[in-house]
Amino acid sequence: IVRFAGLFQIIHLDIQRKSASVFSVVSTIAPKVPTLFKISILSISGAVILILIAGAGVGLSYLIFLSEFDINYYLASRPDEWTYFWVSAGTWLIIWFFSALYLLGRSFLALPAYIDSNITLINALKKSWEITGSQTIRLLRLLGFSVAIWVLTVFVFESTLLYTVTVVAEWVTETTSRVRPLMFLAGGYFLISQLIRVILGFLGFSFITSLVSKFYFENTMLYAEGRQAPGLSELSSRLGSFITRWIQPVRILIILAIFFVGSIFTSGYMLSEIPDSEHVTISAHRGGSPPAPENTLASIEQAIAEGADYTEIDVQRTADGVVVLLHDADLMRVANDPRRIANVRYDEIRDLVQVPNNGTPPEMRKIVTLNEFLQHSRGKIIPMIELKYYSSDPNLVPDVVQIIQNWEMEEEVAVMSMRLQPLRKLRDLAPVIKRGFVSSVAVGDLSRLPVQFLAVNQSQINSGLVRSAHRQNMEIYAWTVNNPD
Repeated sequence: IVRFAGLFQIIHLDIQRKSASVFSVVSTIAPKVPTLFKISILSISGAVILILIAGAGVGLSYLIFLSEFDINYYLASRPDEWTYFWVSAGTWLIIWFFSALYLLGRSFLALPAYIDSNITLINALKKSWEITGSQTIRLLRLLGFSVAIWVLTVFVFESTLLYTVTVVAEWVTETTSRVRPLMFLAGGYFLISQLIRVILGFLGFSFITSLVSKFYFENTMLYAEGRQAPGLSELSSRLGSFITRWIQPVRILIILAIFFVGSIFTSGYMLSEIPDSEHVTISAHRGGSPPAPENTLASIEQAIAEGADYTEIDVQRTADGVVVLLHDADLMRVANDPRRIANVRYDEIRDLVQVPNNGTPPEMRKIVTLNEFLQHSRGKIIPMIELKYYSSDPNLVPDVVQIIQNWEMEEEVAVMSMRLQPLRKLRDLAPVIKRGFVSSVAVGDLSRLPVQFLAVNQSQINSGLVRSAHRQNMEIYAWTVNNPD
């Protein structure tokens, strides 16, 4: 917002045939910064409200079509309800998108109206609606076209750079087995890529600001009397003379030297960030890998046979308090049975055989209790038990702890959850049991949580999180990683 205000002021002064100095621009914008901050807050609030409205429509479609069974059933089976959901949600999002776009187009000139005139925000918004009127579609078309060209330009430059670096990297790997030339190349790619983004970002933002400013001023007396904007040929001539002045041997050598030194430092930093990958700890997801049905003795046997370090399982309680292995809230996906685990007794489901059939005996593919699982896995693989909560179940933690203690496996298991309260309860009941927090999306410092490890969505893991966690003697487990790359 402040950046837009500064550029708008420069354009305003240029139309008035006045020179735009740093002092004149800053002295004009500085007193308005508190209100510009207020505009920023209002803009973000408006965006959040619009997003909530979009989410409400999608949520209603979800409740109508996908709320009968666990979402994982619909993701796996794709029944007709799945199609109905996407059609209804997609229709709503299309209506929402064009409505939001129209509101944006009518309100877009409120910011230049406020900067240009000594008026309140409400009056600036009214003025924006007056100016746009029948011109809203034209404004949106111009903005859309400009943003599209901007994005396309960035894409072309980035793609060309990436292709060039890839070709050179292939040649380097064929020429030498040393890592440093590749890292130097990677450092150079990083620097050039950032430079392209900075330059094109500045040019794109400045162009769109100029476009909006022109749109705002074009019906005013000031615009009619002001100097005309340069045409494409004049701009090309100016750009050419600017480039010609810069393309001199001394300047090029200085730029190359800076680039060379920067690449060395960048590649050195990247080398220092490469982790030790001699040993990778493998946790088999939901018992073990397909084709064995998940969370069954068959899947656990497969995980053991394949040499996994851990077998991650999901546990919840039946209506009569038996702790069983199951990921979903109901049995629809794994056994084509619509009943929810929390509503059935264990003896009603103990003979259900899960799908798919991987050729193992049916008793290896049935719903298994945590007690049976620990008996079967003890001494063969480390259990990583995730507590699943689809409603409040205050007895899940005590029951799980009791079963673990019955087998004297407190130091041989790990227990984790997406909820913090059960983990605090686990710490109070059995502090020796290793506990972890499961995170898909998080805000804040996860390393401050009262746990020994974090199970984090792989897309959320970065070097900062790992370093922060390791400083707290906390391990990081990435989920769900399904291929070596």
